Amino acid sequence: MDGEKVLAQARQGRAAQDWQVLPVRARHFMQNMAIFGVAAATLVVLLVVLALHPNNAVTTGSSIDSDSALSLWRMADFIIGAVLALACVGATVLAIRDYRTRNSQMLVLMPEGFVMRTGIGTRSLRTISYGTIGAVNVSVYRGQYTLKMPRLDGHGTIRVQLDARFGPPKPIVQQITTAQARFAASRTSAQRFN
Repeated sequence: MDGEKVLAQARQGRAAQDWQVLPVRARHFMQNMAIFGVAAATLVVLLVVLALHPNNAVTTGSSIDSDSALSLWRMADFIIGAVLALACVGATVLAIRDYRTRNSQMLVLMPEGFVMRTGIGTRSLRTISYGTIGAVNVSVYRGQYTLKMPRLDGHGTIRVQLDARFGPPKPIVQQITTAQARFAASRTSAQRFN
């Protein structure tokens, strides 16, 4: 299965009738930009307020009884706040980058597999043929679904992550697991008849 050809065919409106073409939802990236942008701005404001008040520190509720303890808590506050602010800025930048490449992103579900592009580089293209994988195992962490699919040739496991960029991931994952099971069952019954 040639993933680039499948995506080109889908973009040109020539998808087969049994394909389901899921374009990216720009709202997913807008939400991420807003959430991480607001979080970064809030953390920067908190750091500025902390810098303007040299006798204050964010603590765990215990009282600060010495200058050295205050100094230690303030240093910890600045380090943790700066790391979190930088992480939020980085997540915002990634959401902006993904938003800018939204027109190239797409998920195509087919009876024999699926093709997913989540960016513009070659690493962002995933082409999965159900004929080359075993049963799909699913794990969920913070709304992100990870599909773990053992290769039938014994060379490891393929991992594909699905977030909400193509819509709610749970029904998409259910479609993929159902289609893979159906494909495997039809292949097994065809082998029995041969």
